[in-house]
Amino acid sequence: MTENDRVMREVAGDRPAGRRRFFGTHAGPGLRSLSRFRRAELRLAGMCLVWALSLTGGSYLIKGDLLPAGPISWAVAALPSVVAVFVLVEYTRFLREADELHRLIQLDALAFGFGGGFFVIVGYLQFEKFSAPTVSCTDLLAVMPLLYVVGTLMGWRRYR
Repeated sequence: MTENDRVMREVAGDRPAGRRRFFGTHAGPGLRSLSRFRRAELRLAGMCLVWALSLTGGSYLIKGDLLPAGPISWAVAALPSVVAVFVLVEYTRFLREADELHRLIQLDALAFGFGGGFFVIVGYLQFEKFSAPTVSCTDLLAVMPLLYVVGTLMGWRRYR
């Protein structure tokens, strides 16, 4: 293979076996050198981090009675819901930028997270009837995103 053929294959995204490129093209430093998919992936991760911080920070402030009663408390309580709308917008953008393999991995992960979470929640509620410790609904709902992450990791491993 000539040098020109090698460069053309690399620009087209074809990589020789054994060499993997993590951050898209090597056009230069910064986010502009990343592929559109990787940028969408980083935006989604950033939005998820903002959501998690707003949820945990808001819960800490509310439970610790660190906020004055009134509109500020309501705004802090509503902030995670507002951020969640933006997370959903970013996730939609992320899926649009993804290729078929990444969409398949996401579909499998969502099915695993939603289905597994549903059965864990329903199953645990049944065990509560037989004197298992009572757990709040929000704690049980945390199972779904956890299983989604596990499903994503399983998909990455399966299709690599």
